[in-house]
Amino acid sequence: MLRLFPSTLAGCSAPPNPANTARADCSSPYAHGETCSYRCHTGYTQVSGNTVKTCSNGQWTGIELVCKKVIQVTDDQMEGLVSKYAPKVWLANGEGYKPSSVGFHLQNVKVHDGGSIYSSTPSTLPTCSDNCYLSSNQGLSKPSSTLPFFGGEPVGPTQQPPVYAVWKRINGVTTDIFYWMFYPYNRGKKVCIGFRAFGKCIGGYSNFGNHVGDWEHMTARLVGDHPSSIYVRAHNFGGIYDWDAASQTYKKGDDTVKTEGTHPILYSAAGSHGLWSTPGTHTYKKILVNEKLQDETSAGTAWDTWKNVPFTKYRPDGGYTGSWSWLNFKGRWGNKKDGCTVEKLSDECVRSNGPSSINYRNQMKNDDLD
Repeated sequence: MLRLFPSTLAGCSAPPNPANTARADCSSPYAHGETCSYRCHTGYTQVSGNTVKTCSNGQWTGIELVCKKVIQVTDDQMEGLVSKYAPKVWLANGEGYKPSSVGFHLQNVKVHDGGSIYSSTPSTLPTCSDNCYLSSNQGLSKPSSTLPFFGGEPVGPTQQPPVYAVWKRINGVTTDIFYWMFYPYNRGKKVCIGFRAFGKCIGGYSNFGNHVGDWEHMTARLVGDHPSSIYVRAHNFGGIYDWDAASQTYKKGDDTVKTEGTHPILYSAAGSHGLWSTPGTHTYKKILVNEKLQDETSAGTAWDTWKNVPFTKYRPDGGYTGSWSWLNFKGRWGNKKDGCTVEKLSDECVRSNGPSSINYRNQMKNDDLD
C-alpha cells in the first residue's frame, strides 16, 4: 500500500532589518509559516513595502518596508504637492450638469444682499453675511426648472474646469489639502410621492433635492510630503481612507480608492456629484415610504483635476484678496428653496437652498480630517 508522508518545509534564517524600522512579534527559530511585523521608527513614515513578512519554505516573502524621515514641507513646495495628489474624477456617462469655474457661475447669477441686487465677479464678490444668497439672472418658473448654464463648462483632454485647492497646516509635519469642486447645479432624485402598488408608482413622481450651486470636495492629508489619508465626501457624509503603501491605494475596511500614479481615482454621481470610490449604484438614504435615494456612478468623462488646480493657503477669518476674494463670501451659492409642501415628510424640498460658503464650514475650521 502506498503511504503519503507530509513534506517537511524549511524554516528561515534571521529576517532582514530594513533601515529605519523596528521588528516585533517573531523570534528564533523561524519556522515555516511564522510572520514578523515591522514598523517605521518614530519620525519616519512608510513609503512602500509590507509591514509583515512571512517565512515560506526557507524564504521571507513580502516586499521590504521602506521608511523615510518626515520633514516639514515649505510653502514653496506646496504647489507641487497640490498637483501631485489632486484626484482624477470620473464624471458619469451622459452627465448633463458638469462642473464650472466660480467665474462662469457668477456671470449667470446676481447677489441678493438685503434690499440690494447686483452682479459680481470672483474678485468683487463681497463678504456679505449668511443672509445673502446668489440667484439666477433668469427666474425659475418651477422648483424643478433648469437653465442652460446649469450644464456647466466642457470637460475633456484640453478643457478642464478648475478645482480650487486650499491647503492648511495641522501641525509641524501634517498638512491638509482641500480640493473643492464647483458645479452650477445639483439635480436631485426622482421619488414616488404617492404609493407603490404592483411595481408601479400611484400618484406620480417628483424630483427632490435640486439646488442651484453645488460644492463637493476631497481632502488629502499629508505627513511630510507623503500621503497619510484622504477624506471622500458624498452629500452630508463621508469616510476616511488610509494610505496603504504596499498596494499604493487608500483603504477603508474592504473599500478601496485606487490611484493613477499619485492621484486618487474617484467617481462623481450623475447629477448630484457626490464622490464615491467605485462605479455602480450607491443607496445612501430612504425617505417617505421606503423610497431609496441612490447615486449612480460610472467612468464616463475623465476630469484630471491636476491640469487646472489653482491653490491658496487657508485663512480662517477670510481676508482673501484678488482672484480669491470670492472665498470671503458668507452667503449661499444659489437660489432660495421652493416646492416644500412635503418637506416635513421627505426632509427635502423640490429645490433646496443653495449651498453654504466653503471657507467657514466646519471641515475647513476643524483640524479633524473631514
